[in-house]
Amino acid sequence: MPKTSGASKENSKSHGEAAKSKGKKRPSQSSLAEISNNVVVMKKPKACVEDCKPGPKNDCWQRSGVRKEGYFSCVEVHALLKDMGIEEPEGTSRCIRAAIMRGHIKVTGKKEDLDMIIWKGQGICCDDEYRATLGELLKQQVYYDGDDPYDSPISCVLGEECTGDLGKILVANLCSGTPRPNMGKGQNHCYDCSAFGKCLPDFRDSHYNEDGNHTNKIHFVSRY
Repeated sequence: MPKTSGASKENSKSHGEAAKSKGKKRPSQSSLAEISNNVVVMKKPKACVEDCKPGPKNDCWQRSGVRKEGYFSCVEVHALLKDMGIEEPEGTSRCIRAAIMRGHIKVTGKKEDLDMIIWKGQGICCDDEYRATLGELLKQQVYYDGDDPYDSPISCVLGEECTGDLGKILVANLCSGTPRPNMGKGQNHCYDCSAFGKCLPDFRDSHYNEDGNHTNKIHFVSRY
């Protein structure tokens, strides 16, 4: 039987490895970029809180399997709120919980976080200043049904002396990092979007089409 030289053994080994790697699919440049910018983690959708919704491009890493820098899971958001002393996080504004999840509102989990001023600015009809703390925004309603007066914990600095905006306003779109003060008709947070949902521009807008299916498109549903 002829002997095999060392060089021949190395050649056959390299050919074998090449044959094995031939069948493997190389990751695309886009997927490599995603892995380098974010941390790929194990999905844990069953561990999510009840009102964290499934859906595409989910910001909750327990559902998406990709943890973006500065983002929290729904469970972590609820844990932070509980650390602040809120016994039932599920009863707070989904818009604010979404803002915390996406890193638009920075919190530490300390009780003092509730006194942080998250938004301040002029009202709609009033030139005086409004200030909204995290604690107030967590209590704010996320949908306006068109009936006056709306309920809001955010008051003008003038208090009862303010007549421009009936002394109170609402703040929408905090979940997207672009707060928008309004007098009710701009307050509409979609509960059925992924994770904790997102705000729509108008209270007459909907993500549901005529067939009753939830979509990522805005459908105008006028009732007035």
